[in-house]
Amino acid sequence: MLKLILFMAAMFLTGFLIVQENWNITFIAFGYEITLSAVLFIILLAICFYIVKLIKKPFNYLFGYKKRRQSSHYEKKEAYLTFVLNTILDQNNESIKKILKQKEALFSKNDVRQLLINALFKPNKEVFEKLSKEKETELSGLRGLYFEAKQQGNLKECELILAKAERIFPQIHWVIQESYTLAIIQNDWDKALYLLDECSKLKQISKEEYTNQKASLLFMKGQIKEAYQLDKICPAFAIAYAKENKESATNILITSWNKEPSWDVYEAYMDLFKTQSAEKQLKAVNKLIAKNKEFRISLIALADTAIKTEQWRLAKETLTAYLQSYPLTKKVAYMMADVSRKGWHHEQEAKEWEQKALETEDKFGWACKSCSQSVHGWLPVCPHCNKVGEIIYR
Repeated sequence: MLKLILFMAAMFLTGFLIVQENWNITFIAFGYEITLSAVLFIILLAICFYIVKLIKKPFNYLFGYKKRRQSSHYEKKEAYLTFVLNTILDQNNESIKKILKQKEALFSKNDVRQLLINALFKPNKEVFEKLSKEKETELSGLRGLYFEAKQQGNLKECELILAKAERIFPQIHWVIQESYTLAIIQNDWDKALYLLDECSKLKQISKEEYTNQKASLLFMKGQIKEAYQLDKICPAFAIAYAKENKESATNILITSWNKEPSWDVYEAYMDLFKTQSAEKQLKAVNKLIAKNKEFRISLIALADTAIKTEQWRLAKETLTAYLQSYPLTKKVAYMMADVSRKGWHHEQEAKEWEQKALETEDKFGWACKSCSQSVHGWLPVCPHCNKVGEIIYR
């Protein structure tokens, strides 16, 4: 519409420049002279514009339909090839029947179909190379070669294979996803951010995943403020941002704690008051846990501060209240041992709590949502599966 308005305005201006006193436009060419009113000229111009647009529409639709049909067929083939490759890698014999049923509609050559069937039983680099040389199975072969190179830790080869696959079909999902993972492994955060945007455009990830992962990548780039603005729940972002904004540090950490209580946030918050009196430290921790006093972590935080400030009665009362509502953990058992030994001088009781701590299996801590592996503290990228923004406290 904007182009139409600008085009008409330009033509009207042209007409205005040659208009006569009676608002007529005269065209002289090849010995002929035609006189039109300026208004009629503009109307005819608009009609011509729309006629051209209408003529182009069927052609655009036909070309677009063909492209959409090719894309749809390609996506079906990609999904099938992905299934084939996963079956090859997993050696899942139960899936062979499904493959044999689906192959007829997607592949024209008998030798290609036979090659896929053979690949199910003999998955190796040689088979993947053969698959990559056939047009119909090229991407499946490249994907197999990529995972072979990835398992061997050959990142250079991985890059070359992905580049080749991208040339064949620029927006194929697994290529973008693996390029994204590879960029993260190589600590190329700018490239990772670009590929994350591509994943979002193709709707490969949800809005929430996109926000979490972008915040983590910005954090790795050192853009603390931007990461915190995207995700104010993540403890690491809040702690880092609080260090950069000491005047607002307490409010930043309290906001993070209220959204998702975390031991890291508690320690960072209490570190702001470590030089103050016991009374002020207790006042500070009570302010922190004010909105969730009955939470498991709130009780442990209060007991920890009570122990550090040698408020033994408060520490024992808090831990006793904790044990009435929640199961014993190693941390709580060791805290009870501290209270018994230092606060009440009951050595035997302290040893009993220490023994309980040794016998207790902790099920709490940081872990990856994607691969379920435990990690020591929050990390923006899982060191086990290289997934971004998946580390949670459980």
